[in-house]
Amino acid sequence: MPSARVKSAIAYLSPDSTDLEALKGLTASELNEVMAALPWLRARDGVQTLYGQRRAEEAEQRVARMFLLSVWSAVIVGIGVAVAGLRLWKQLRP
Repeated sequence: MPSARVKSAIAYLSPDSTDLEALKGLTASELNEVMAALPWLRARDGVQTLYGQRRAEEAEQRVARMFLLSVWSAVIVGIGVAVAGLRLWKQLRP
């Protein structure tokens, strides 16, 4: 069952249309739903190209998020190690 955004985009498309403006804000998953729902779409090659671009953009965003998450994790671990080291140093100091 297509989502509301997909249904809205499909409503703007016609069999003879090659205008993909209605699809610009859709995610790769939603574009895949459009292609599944409209096998007759004349602009199918354009939709597939747009789908590939979205998949690449979403993959880049996931990589960037994972990198930031790993950097923040390293910072938090570093702070934890520093605090533990400071406590240990204060306990062992004569």
